[in-house]
Amino acid sequence: MDYLFPCEVDSENQGEFRVRFPDLPQLEVCCTSVQGVMHKASAALITTLNGYMIKQLDIPTPSRRAPGQRTIYLPTSIEQKLLLYQTMRERGLSYSVLARKLGKTEIMIAWLLDLLKETDPKELRAALNELELA
Repeated sequence: MDYLFPCEVDSENQGEFRVRFPDLPQLEVCCTSVQGVMHKASAALITTLNGYMIKQLDIPTPSRRAPGQRTIYLPTSIEQKLLLYQTMRERGLSYSVLARKLGKTEIMIAWLLDLLKETDPKELRAALNELELA
C-alpha cells in the first residue's frame, strides 16, 4: 500500500497558509509560506501517524487525491514501517511474536517501528521479509 495522504492547502489570513488532511481531520498546520507549511505538514503527519501506532489504532487508509489537493509523500522507511505495523495488526501479531521470530526483544521492535526514530534499513528489511512483505 502507498501511504500518499492528500491534503488541502489554503490561504487563511493574509500571508498565512493552512494545510488540512481529509483523512485525519484532527490534523491542521499553519505557516507563513507554502513551502514552510508543506514541510510542517509532513512532520505533523508523521507525528500523528506515530501517535496512532502508540495508541495501537489502525492507520487510516489514504483517500484518493481530489482536484485541487496536494499529496504528502512520506519517506520510504516511514511507509515500510507503516506497512509492517498495519500488517501486524491485520494478522493479530504482537510485538513479542515478531520479536521472537527475529530473535529480538519487544523494545527493539518498538524502536524499529517508531516513526520518529532512525532505523537500520537491514533490520527493517528483515522484519518485512519475515512477514513476506519484501
